[in-house]
This record gives sequence, C-alpha cells and structure tokens, in this order.
Amino acid sequence: MTPRWLLLLAGLAGLALAQTKVVTVLVPPIADNISEQQIFASVANVKPDATEYVLDIAKTANIDNLLRRLAGATLTYGPATVVIHVEESTAQTNGDSTRFAAYTLNVACSVDQKENFGTCTGQSTTVVGYQSTSATASVSDTLQRYYGISAWKVPITVTAGADRVTADSDVSSSTGTSKPTSPTTPATQTESSRSSASTGSPAGTTTRSGGGAGNANSSSRSSASSTSSSTGGVPRVTQQAVYAGVAAVVGGALIL
Repeated sequence: MTPRWLLLLAGLAGLALAQTKVVTVLVPPIADNISEQQIFASVANVKPDATEYVLDIAKTANIDNLLRRLAGATLTYGPATVVIHVEESTAQTNGDSTRFAAYTLNVACSVDQKENFGTCTGQSTTVVGYQSTSATASVSDTLQRYYGISAWKVPITVTAGADRVTADSDVSSSTGTSKPTSPTTPATQTESSRSSASTGSPAGTTTRSGGGAGNANSSSRSSASSTSSSTGGVPRVTQQAVYAGVAAVVGGALIL
C-alpha cells in the first residue's frame, strides 16, 4: 500500500503543475535577445480585450541592463494590442550626497497578427542627479510599421493567476487590429509629429527605411534633447536603436 504522505506529495505536485502555465505572447522589440531569456509572469488584470501581466526574468550572467529591468515591468497583451511599461529607480548615498536615477520606457503597439505586422510608438526617459541637481534625457519614436512580428513571439511561464489566462494569450489564435491603450501615459504620435519629453531646443529628425522581420518599413525618429539644472548641462543625444535604453546618453551617470 502506498503511504499517505506519498499520495499527498503527489497531489501537491499535481496542484503546483496545474497552477503554472506556459503561454506565448508578443513582446515589442525592446531588446535583441529577449526571446532567449526565461520570463515569468503573474496575471494582474483580465479585461475583455487584453490581459495584463507583471513580468519577472531569470537573472543570468549575460543579461543586459534593459532586460534586467523587465523584472516588475507590466505587459498588456491582447489579440490586437501590445503595451509594455518598464520603470526603475535607484538611489545611493555617499556621505552627505545622494545620487539618484530613474528610468521609464513605454511602448504601445497595435498589431495585425493575421497579416503579421504591427505599428508602434515608444518613449524612454532617464533622470539622474545629485540631490537638487538633475539631468533628463528622453527619446521618442514616432509611429513605426513593423513586418514579421511573429519574431516577437516569446514564451512566458505564468506562475500566478494561470487559471485566468485564456486562449488569447496564444498568438496562433488571435487576429485583428485596434488602437493600443497604454497603462500609463501614452506615447502616441502621428507620422509628422516629433517631440522630446524634456525641455530644450526642438528635436532634430532623421529618416530610415528597411524591411524584414523586426525592422521598420518606414520610420521617423526624434532625437533627444537634454537639460540640466547644473551649469554644465547635458549634451543632446540621438537614439541609436529602436526603444534602446537611454541610460548611456548621460555619460554613465545612471546607477545600473
């Protein structure tokens, strides 16, 4: 006869497995190797047209700073909408001085999974400084049309609220298009509008073209303008890659 404690353990193991589910979602191309990472999630909210997840990520030796920030990020995913919000703040005290840094990233996409394309807008902002002296740098992307969004497919392991996840979390069963709605301040812009979130002189523009999976067919960029309450200021910077973090533009002052 099998001991009762073995039956109990088997039952608990089965319950644990039943409460964990691996689903496939679309994640905007905020980092090149995001599909290679082990991502976990808990279900924060379920709406008729989207599910909101709070993400976590396995810490590995080769993880970069932007991927590391996915811990605590929110992903709103539906058949025609993908929104991701990343936020991080740090503070370090050295004697009488406190060095602080804050980083935010918002990307909102409307997608047509049947036609395999998506249109996205995004904005990233970094604030660094000592006490009352601070500097801000921001980058805003105008509307960009991406082809081959099936390359954005990322498996995530839902560890909390798995019973609330529906078939819409699998990209193979989702079609349609709609306007994205951001969980925070939306970063939507028109093709002709370009802006910088920080004060300063108007942002310059560049134009790129390309094709293929993960590339914008046509896009317009706005460069970042930077201001500082100190006399030195922060030099103007330009976005180097789609939705890449702007921490580096402040000369390494950001606490990573």
